[in-house]
Amino acid sequence: MQAACKKRSEEIQSIRVAKLEQTASKQFRASSMQAACKKHSEEIQSIRVAKLEQTASKQYRASSMQAACKKHSEEIQSIRVAKLEQTASKQYTSSMQEAFRRD
Repeated sequence: MQAACKKRSEEIQSIRVAKLEQTASKQFRASSMQAACKKHSEEIQSIRVAKLEQTASKQYRASSMQAACKKHSEEIQSIRVAKLEQTASKQYTSSMQEAFRRD
């Protein structure tokens, strides 16, 4: 009887150890999965940051290009105005000379 109780106690102890090992294994897998998910999440976050930096860089270049185009346009406009003023001055001088010749 005592031997049977001892054997039964050992069986129960063995079952408890097996359950603890199983629980530890599940916790380890869950922990590994959690670490993998965290790493994956960090990788996704890194990609998002890189995309935002790329977008910001493109916007900066576009803004710089727009500013350069505006400046170039203003320079062309200034040249056109100067040419018109020069033409008007020549026409005025020419008409004044014509008026003096008639007199």
